[in-house]
Amino acid sequence: MEFFNVTIYIETSMKGPRPARAAGEWLVEFVTGSKIPVTRSGMVIKEKTSENALVLELLRDALSILTKTCSIRINTRCGHVLQAVENGWLKQWKKNGWAKAGGKELSNAGLWKEVSELMERHLIETDSGWHEYQDVMLREIKRKLEK
Repeated sequence: MEFFNVTIYIETSMKGPRPARAAGEWLVEFVTGSKIPVTRSGMVIKEKTSENALVLELLRDALSILTKTCSIRINTRCGHVLQAVENGWLKQWKKNGWAKAGGKELSNAGLWKEVSELMERHLIETDSGWHEYQDVMLREIKRKLEK
């Protein structure tokens, strides 16, 4: 089976876990059969949110535009989301009924469930490094927040 190679870039205005007014942008990049890179993007602005919730919402929105099975590299600086994907926490939370070990409530359980369902048919890897769209995305986020 041939997979489309896709990269999802996620940037936000959030710095840390404290809920605040914030904006974030997702950008999906893929290369067509003629080797031409194509991008699609979207933005979310929230009056009060956490970094994890915002990144999950952005990731959900980005994944939802994919209509074929893909090999996806997710690039975000949100350590919690990266760790959850890399360390298989989603499978464990799903097995526990979207709860943490010991039955503790999972923050943003609904978003985690949506993201998990959207990721199921894809091959997923993660990355947190600098990328070529980062500066443009961060400027656009800042501009939207200033309005």
